Amino acid sequence: MDKLVSVIVPVYNVDRYLGRCIKSIMQQSYRNLEIILVDDGSTDNSGTICDTFKETDDRIIVIHKENGGLSDARNAGIKMFTGEYVTFIDSDDYVSPDMISLMLTVLKQSSCQIVQCEFVRGKDDTYKFTGNGKYKVYNKRNAFENRDVHVCAPGKLYVSSVIKDRYFPKGRINEDEYYTYKCVYESDGIAVMSDGLYYYFQQPDSIMHKKKAYLNIDILGAFDERIEYFRSRQEERLAIISQKEKCIRETLLYARAKGCVDEKEKREYLKKMFKAEYLQIKGEHFGIKESIFLKTYYSLPFVVNILLERKIR
Repeated sequence: MDKLVSVIVPVYNVDRYLGRCIKSIMQQSYRNLEIILVDDGSTDNSGTICDTFKETDDRIIVIHKENGGLSDARNAGIKMFTGEYVTFIDSDDYVSPDMISLMLTVLKQSSCQIVQCEFVRGKDDTYKFTGNGKYKVYNKRNAFENRDVHVCAPGKLYVSSVIKDRYFPKGRINEDEYYTYKCVYESDGIAVMSDGLYYYFQQPDSIMHKKKAYLNIDILGAFDERIEYFRSRQEERLAIISQKEKCIRETLLYARAKGCVDEKEKREYLKKMFKAEYLQIKGEHFGIKESIFLKTYYSLPFVVNILLERKIR
């Protein structure tokens, strides 16, 4: 019998999109699934939709809980999954009907413990998925030397031992930044597919797309934790790479601060942080594009920032 794959779906106030997401999971060509829908205290019809689908498919398990946020909802699924493989799908997204089958094939061929597919981003309700099955394999160290490995927890298939008893931090907006790097580093490698099998639906009212009055820079704390995590394991090169990634994120946050209530305060802080940290790593070897970007930003920050503001507008 095919091995069981657990699909964990955190659900909160997405009744406009939830049916599409659940159907894309139910229609997977790989059939041996455990579909865990975690209703995180929804105040719309999302909980009812979950229950309705459960009546039509005995592979579906529904958890109703008080609202605790995305991390808490995923953690509820982690506590009860029983599959030998696990994947996360956000409830406003949807996936290729062959996503799990193709990712399982790559997982077995590569002998890795994690496989990642590519994201497709947009506002299309009926995207036609295509792919060629190609992938690259990275070990737990060189996975951090490039930017092919995404920080997002969804869009990946994990051997269950990688995430069993590993929980997302509660109360964080950028919870994946605190989570995924540990999974990758503590695994036996990750296979990165070029196929876009996960549709990341860009709904304008999502957390990531709401315009904030104040700029949230809590994500920088995730990089501080990551740097300390690698240094505590004598992985100095990985700590330096993490510091480089933090510098890049500081430039993006600086650009996003435009128009925020606390723009002046946050930009002064981010500029100070970037200069101090870049000086610590400026002599290190990184990719050509990253090295040029950081060097140029340090020397001509206003010029680069104008380009970044246009890009993220």
